[in-house]
Amino acid sequence: ILVNAATIHAVAQQHLDGAVEVALAFRVAWSRILSLLGAVIIVGIALAVCMILMVILIGLPLFFYVAVSVIFVGEAVIIERKSPLAAVNRSRGIVKGSWWRVFGIGTVGVLIMLGATIAGAIVTTIVSEISAILGSILLTIYLALVFQAIAIGSTILYFDLRSRQESYGLADLARD
Repeated sequence: ILVNAATIHAVAQQHLDGAVEVALAFRVAWSRILSLLGAVIIVGIALAVCMILMVILIGLPLFFYVAVSVIFVGEAVIIERKSPLAAVNRSRGIVKGSWWRVFGIGTVGVLIMLGATIAGAIVTTIVSEISAILGSILLTIYLALVFQAIAIGSTILYFDLRSRQESYGLADLARD
């Protein structure tokens, strides 16, 4: 969670002023960690309720609706410094009116990650046959890269939606 939060901040820094300070990204992430954990717990509970409801037909569409609606919780906590509940509401507000677009981009992203995961699993399995330790290290590095790619992609999409919906330019976003 800390590394993903730092990645969100670093992408925001790069997007707004072109310079990334790694130490600052981690300081900001660490300062917002409790809010981020609270938001993750709220989102986790909401998705768990949706999964329980999957027993009946409403659960599956509700799960996808909630998952897409809360995709920008991390960005709202880190970039906008929102509280956990306010971050959930902010994410819903950013997605509102663009739900299908976010769903489509997310679906393409998931399919790309799925293909990369299958390829990574094959390579990791082959390497694990040679050396279990090397295979474990490779898997850890691979998973770290996948999660960072998700954080980078969602942060870029967050800025895109904010600039489209709120008529914000880079100067406006930098002031926030």
